[in-house]
Amino acid sequence: MLSKVLCHYRDGDFNRIGNSLLGPRWIGANLALALFMLYCTSATAAEVILKDINIAARDEDTSINIDLGAPLEYVKHFPQSFGEIIQIQLKLAADRGRDIHKEVRQGNELKAPAGMEQLLIYVTYEEGVPGGPYLTLRFVKPVRFRVESQTDPTHLSITVFGEPKKQAQTPELELDVDTAKSKPTPAEPDKQESDLGQLMAKARQALTFGDNEGAIRLLRKIIAVSGNPHEQDARELLGLALERSGQIPRAKFEYKKYLELYKEGAGPIRVQQRLTALESIGGVQRREKLRVAKRARKVEEYKFFGRWSQDYSVRLIEQNVDDPNDDETTVLGTVVNSQRASTHASLRGRYRTNDRIVQTVFIGSHNYDFENSYYTEGRISDLYIDWDEIRLGLSGVLGRQRARSSGVYERYDGLDLAYRVVDGATPHILVGQTVSYYDVDYDKQFGAIRTELGKRKSKLTGNVFVVAQNVESDTDRQALGGDFRYSTKLHSFFGGVDYDVYFNELNLLNLRWGWQLNANSRLNFSYDFRKLIMFTNALYNLRVSDGNLNRALRYDELTKILTEERAKELALNRTNESSSITVGNTYQISKTKQLNTDLSMYRSAPLEDFVFTQDEKDEFLRVTGSSQPLLDHVGYDGTTSYNLTTQLIANNVFAPQDLQIVGFRFGKFSNTFDDYVLFYNGRLAPWFNWNPRPRINIGYRNSRGGTNVVQADRIQISPSIKVDRRWKKSWVTELELGFDGFYYEKVENAPDDQNGYFFRIGYHYTF
Repeated sequence: MLSKVLCHYRDGDFNRIGNSLLGPRWIGANLALALFMLYCTSATAAEVILKDINIAARDEDTSINIDLGAPLEYVKHFPQSFGEIIQIQLKLAADRGRDIHKEVRQGNELKAPAGMEQLLIYVTYEEGVPGGPYLTLRFVKPVRFRVESQTDPTHLSITVFGEPKKQAQTPELELDVDTAKSKPTPAEPDKQESDLGQLMAKARQALTFGDNEGAIRLLRKIIAVSGNPHEQDARELLGLALERSGQIPRAKFEYKKYLELYKEGAGPIRVQQRLTALESIGGVQRREKLRVAKRARKVEEYKFFGRWSQDYSVRLIEQNVDDPNDDETTVLGTVVNSQRASTHASLRGRYRTNDRIVQTVFIGSHNYDFENSYYTEGRISDLYIDWDEIRLGLSGVLGRQRARSSGVYERYDGLDLAYRVVDGATPHILVGQTVSYYDVDYDKQFGAIRTELGKRKSKLTGNVFVVAQNVESDTDRQALGGDFRYSTKLHSFFGGVDYDVYFNELNLLNLRWGWQLNANSRLNFSYDFRKLIMFTNALYNLRVSDGNLNRALRYDELTKILTEERAKELALNRTNESSSITVGNTYQISKTKQLNTDLSMYRSAPLEDFVFTQDEKDEFLRVTGSSQPLLDHVGYDGTTSYNLTTQLIANNVFAPQDLQIVGFRFGKFSNTFDDYVLFYNGRLAPWFNWNPRPRINIGYRNSRGGTNVVQADRIQISPSIKVDRRWKKSWVTELELGFDGFYYEKVENAPDDQNGYFFRIGYHYTF
């Protein structure tokens, strides 16, 4: 089966994969190259989060759609609607057991479509950081934007608004992008803040509102200060302001002067395009005709781009023990806790014409564990061809992929075929086999129908689906559900539901509500219920012992031991049920400062005992030949935990474009312990072309007893520093050093104090 061939391996080789699946010769060449590079590298299989970043024009605006490789819930973002850098705080849908993890996308991976100016410099994802994970977007200039979270936790959208239509010269008014109406802006800044940066901001604002003459005056003042950091942008905008005001000869002069001074980067390309248009057409009105003509031209382009990264990490542990006969601590020494090398490859080929877009994607990783070869493994997380017949309204994805809003919650090998029946209704047919990264003895096949509802830019959009999933020839799950999204200027609502008709149980329910209280404050509420029931859940924690061999019970053995109804009862008993409620507030103190506060409650339901009958126990011994009897499942109590987090986010504190996050987190975990944590996460100004990112966590745990909980209070201190340096735009080197100190209260049976050190070095290359 394709899923078993492409899934993963441990201490072994990838099986050879033919090109017949994807067809065209150039697609096969790309994938063959990717597999060869992955095979030749010994390296921690990390799940890729930034799966795909698609940039597309939407009338005057730009849409940035980010597909995430794992479920992540949107929490909040900073700044609210205008800036050069956006930082989006996310929440992991499940504990992934991963420490520090970072991904970067830049260069060709963020290239705008033909005819559009470059918008993004880089996109980064950081996990395992205080208050995180975070998604950060850096633009080539300050932009107005709106972040749009989706009901699907693997998708996020950012709309960047284009320049609004020309308005009357009203510098005291600020344009509202959503309603195209004007409203009063905050009070003018103090005179002491009228530096070059403020002049530049005012000049951009004047251009936005059509006050070209005012912009020209401000830009000439900035250019008069020779060598200032805003001079290049000011010269480009000056030419644009002159062009818009009809002063074509002066605009040409400024453009030519700009090109004499600056030779590299995106700016000279834009200026050269404007100058060429002015010289060949002769005026602004004729440039509009040129735009129309360009759209009508036949476009055909092929691009091959991607990213290759490797890193090495080691974690050391130093344990101390108090000698009862000595007042001083005895140091046992330092041991290697983990030592890994990792490689990740992301390769993409894209073919684009006026009426067709075809894309091939390969994303794979390999992990080499120096301490335990069992954890050495390789994975192919994505391997598919995506095509879109624009004029026909027909599109499809074939290969290893992740479904969206369709009731399929695992990666799968298969086909997603869609056809736009009418504007606002696009049905999808999905068929395939799910992928498991664990050793299982069964295959799961499914069929699903999903329909997208809602027109583009409509306030109300959503999906409805029905899915049937089988394990071998038996029913694993049958469900129907859907999701919706409704957004206005002040409110946003999201909801999703999944109901299993085979078990007659609610699987998932997700509700989110955002309320813009005023210009500076936003209230957020979310409720999440999860109880994902599948027939194969009955296999959880069923083991077979045969001498020295201890293995999992096979699916064919389960069907011989239990009837269908008893297996359904066991599957329901073994399924975890959890729910969470979060209430938060985002308060915009100023353009550069934001205060966030969140209170959440998480509850896991208790599991009941499950007692097997004597006949079932006898059948277990007969079918499996196990040397140990079938044991009843012992239930356990549910848990309830509370978390309160508050953090202050500020940029431009010590230097332009720096970012500082300071926060406090309190956690109460049932009747076991309380956690108090202070954290800091910063991005400082470059130092000798290195970009430092310091972090520190200081925590105190008050132990209150409970099952399997250490009966001793604990203090934790965890500082770290990460630095990276870019070389020739495409290469980035990263270094990270950190320390974890755990110091326990000196009571009976308390654990030993423990110091840990970790080091990571890596690089990534974008082409």
